[in-house]
Amino acid sequence: MPAGRDHGSVCRATFLIGAAALLSARGGRLAAAQPVANGTAPHAHGNVPARRQALLFKHMPKCGGSSLNAMLPELVPRGRLEQRAEFEAVLPSDRHRAFVVAPLRDPCSYYVSLYAFGRAHKGFYYRAFRRQAPALADRMYGKPNASTGAETFGAFLESTAGCLSLRLLRGLPGLEVDCWVRTPRLAADLHACLARFEAQGGALKPGW
Repeated sequence: MPAGRDHGSVCRATFLIGAAALLSARGGRLAAAQPVANGTAPHAHGNVPARRQALLFKHMPKCGGSSLNAMLPELVPRGRLEQRAEFEAVLPSDRHRAFVVAPLRDPCSYYVSLYAFGRAHKGFYYRAFRRQAPALADRMYGKPNASTGAETFGAFLESTAGCLSLRLLRGLPGLEVDCWVRTPRLAADLHACLARFEAQGGALKPGW
């Protein structure tokens, strides 16, 4: 890690690089998804229908998505829930037929979680670097069986600058989301999203 820079400052600098990449890919403009109001919401292809009985959950990596994927089938009736994987994009047209929910996490917490996952020798990211660039993987994660990873965290951040923003952009190219579930408020935000889904005509299991 460069002298005089702690993990937090490196992480914040890396996130700014990532945000710049996201803004650049969108022509310098980031339009956040807006909540449904009076049955409609701003939409690239016209207004969203007032009533959508299906819920589409978009999984995003390291944001509590696995927990949400396990919980939602217990709350949403069969045939009314679509669970979309990380590499399957949500398109603007999807919001014409389904209420879209997606998880969101503080960027630095996001990076730390992905780093820890790799330090445990898990995940696509770790396997790809270990297979294709083993010397870089040693810098990012430490050599296999190393006892500590503190000195590798800065190298990991510098080597992954912007990638998480781009993963978000690939999965949600238009940021077409009706309700975000923030990782630190997983249960509360999920409850709020389901209440909004039900209020606009969505179907939930009795007593959810």
